[in-house]
Amino acid sequence: MNNLWSKLAPRERRLAVGVVAALLFLLVTTTAVRSVKGLNELDDTINRFESDLRMYTELEARRVNVQQAYSVVAQQHSSEWTEAEIHNRLRQEIYRLARTNPDAPADTQQENLIEIPTLRQGVLRNSGQGYREYRLNVNIPLTTLPALIEFLIRLQSSPQSLRVDGLEIARAPQATTVSARLDVTRTVVDGVEGEPEPPAPQQAETWDGATIDLWKADGCDIALSPDMNGITATGGCLKAVATAPGGSFGMAADLGEPGTYEVEIDAMATGPARLEVKDETTGQIFDGGADIAGDSLAYHYKLRFQVAPTEEGAPVRIAVPHVTITDAGTQVFVDLVTLRKVSG
Repeated sequence: MNNLWSKLAPRERRLAVGVVAALLFLLVTTTAVRSVKGLNELDDTINRFESDLRMYTELEARRVNVQQAYSVVAQQHSSEWTEAEIHNRLRQEIYRLARTNPDAPADTQQENLIEIPTLRQGVLRNSGQGYREYRLNVNIPLTTLPALIEFLIRLQSSPQSLRVDGLEIARAPQATTVSARLDVTRTVVDGVEGEPEPPAPQQAETWDGATIDLWKADGCDIALSPDMNGITATGGCLKAVATAPGGSFGMAADLGEPGTYEVEIDAMATGPARLEVKDETTGQIFDGGADIAGDSLAYHYKLRFQVAPTEEGAPVRIAVPHVTITDAGTQVFVDLVTLRKVSG
């Protein structure tokens, strides 16, 4: 090799060195390009996994609300209903939606949003594809346009799977009221059978967003809300806004028996907050609290605590849940609270 190198002219030696240098440069460049390409592919993979994780987290956060909404809708279907039963249920639903407050008890005396005359028999069509459709004609006498629009929105939002297939609106030239004729169709899915629910464990308290009477706040403004920061809450939820750092709120419950209790809570927060159980008499905080994720997503929390017997045998008043909010302006939503005794 040395003899070969010594026989080369200076120009040939420079050329050989240049070739080797070029080869080394090509090798290093190729390796670097492949490494950068590999790193970019890894970054893309990580970004894709992070995106999937965020999507799955949001879907999991909405799972509870979706299951609640589905259970409400599923109760409105049965393959065993006759045409008369479907007609009666649809007629009752239309009259309910026509009331000023459709969620009030039926025996409550109240005015109607719109007046609906007697509903005639409709037409039932079997699709042969696992569902039936029942169409009913509804004639609405003179009413205001905002009331009619509100009634149409209620029809579309009904848990009975209603839709408006036809709509005719009439108004006299100088009148401010309108009359309407619409075709309402209800879809009844076959095969959605109401399975008997298993017996629930002994429950001490259940709150579903219907009332705010049990809740108290210190350093917070609380009110009922139809949604959890934009996510619909079936039956409503509680919204709390901290007016000062360290503000708190809780739901009072009296437990007359000692033992182990378990509370399940669906909650969402826009900032840091702490979820706990508190003895209202002694101020003691029970072990086993949890931090509420302040990422504006709904999560399901489960806490377990032990209630000791009192000397007088009197009920123990607790705040369950007891929520402490770190920063002023943070919003916390509580959708559902279920408290049960799991052991003596």
